[in-house]
Amino acid sequence: MSLDSKQIEFYDENGYLIIDNFFTNKELEEFKQSLIILIRQGLQKISKTHPEINPEEYVGKELDEGMIKLENVDHSFVGNIYDTLYQVPEFLRIISKPEISKCVNQLLKTKQDSPIYTYLCRCRFDPPENERRATRWHQEVLYTIPKTKLVQTWAPLIIDATPENGSIKFCVGSHRDGIAKVTVPNAKKVTLSESGNDTTPFKISDDIIQKYKIETVKMKKGQIMIFHPKLIHKSGINSTNKVRYSLVGMYHDTVDDNFEAPSINFKFRNADPVEYVRKLFTDKKNER
Repeated sequence: MSLDSKQIEFYDENGYLIIDNFFTNKELEEFKQSLIILIRQGLQKISKTHPEINPEEYVGKELDEGMIKLENVDHSFVGNIYDTLYQVPEFLRIISKPEISKCVNQLLKTKQDSPIYTYLCRCRFDPPENERRATRWHQEVLYTIPKTKLVQTWAPLIIDATPENGSIKFCVGSHRDGIAKVTVPNAKKVTLSESGNDTTPFKISDDIIQKYKIETVKMKKGQIMIFHPKLIHKSGINSTNKVRYSLVGMYHDTVDDNFEAPSINFKFRNADPVEYVRKLFTDKKNER
């Protein structure tokens, strides 16, 4: 798959590009089934500590009622699904689709065979009326590997994206003005991992946003949007009764002189391997 000159010109001018029929029904259905299984497992686990929850009641309703139940009772179960889903083969096949690399290399104006580094590709969950999941206006270039060349992707994975379910919105052409001036949190040192529920701690003033035409994306399942890392954008609040599941991802140019891959930082939810092994060989009652 190759982008034509009109598509590239549109991207350069507006900061984004929507491509039709990018993901197949088969790819999306396989991903959907994996997600359903993970939600079922979450409901089974949570029912052990919350016996009032009957997993059988959510059969066929996992994606909405099941996920909402997990979110309302204990968000940690949703977090576990979130951190599991991005490494299952059905999701990896979506984010590593060869056509993505081809489009990314064209938009980055690099060679077609240049390796692309996928970073923070996730399936975002947006349950109904959850303000914690909404983001403020931001540019992705400030929330990723510093100084590198990249493009970002966004796509609906289960249902169409609409203004009503909190679809992404953006300031058209804002990427052409470079990095917007932001207010940095008042602290000597702030890292993204320490910013709590605020996933976008750098604030862009309303005066800057008012300069641009704002559009809210309407996208069909199967479409993908590729957009510039300096395009100012945000996610809205889902005002429907369904959970919105969307693909977000960043694709970095590995040939760029400024590129340096982040080091792996394992963070285990319960006992880490050292604690496990120590207990394994010091607890006489534990059978190996």
